[in-house]
Amino acid sequence: MNGDEKNNDLQENSIPPGGNPKQEKGDDTSAPAGLEQILEKVPEPERRQLLAFFSSTFTGPPQHPLAEVAKKVTSEHVGKLIENDREESSQRFKEKASVRQYAFISFVIIVLFTAALVYTFKEKPTVLTGVLSAVGGIVGGGSAGYGLGLRQSRG
Repeated sequence: MNGDEKNNDLQENSIPPGGNPKQEKGDDTSAPAGLEQILEKVPEPERRQLLAFFSSTFTGPPQHPLAEVAKKVTSEHVGKLIENDREESSQRFKEKASVRQYAFISFVIIVLFTAALVYTFKEKPTVLTGVLSAVGGIVGGGSAGYGLGLRQSRG
């Protein structure tokens, strides 16, 4: 059998475009003529499985699971969604501003604390070195932990 004969055989045995394997409603054992010829060569149990598959597959155009919900959406729903999005966006902006204020206040407190340490221990450089090293380690570690936490929460 050459390529043209195979194509003709496939065309004769294929389901026509827009065709439905169910010939009559509720009849799960019927199939289009071309499909029946192919299914004659298939054993009975597999034939029933294939017919059940074709009857469930070709009953109509596929629908998205949310198609029924989309039909019920009104302009009021869309307006409510937009309003909720605006409120959420405003809340996120306030939260970011709050975090920035906290970071700025923390920075100012650390700078003032460091300045007070330097002023207090300016006559004792060995004590000042040890205290500033400890404070620097605490501040650096805290900043690194905050930065890592922030990076992980974003990505």
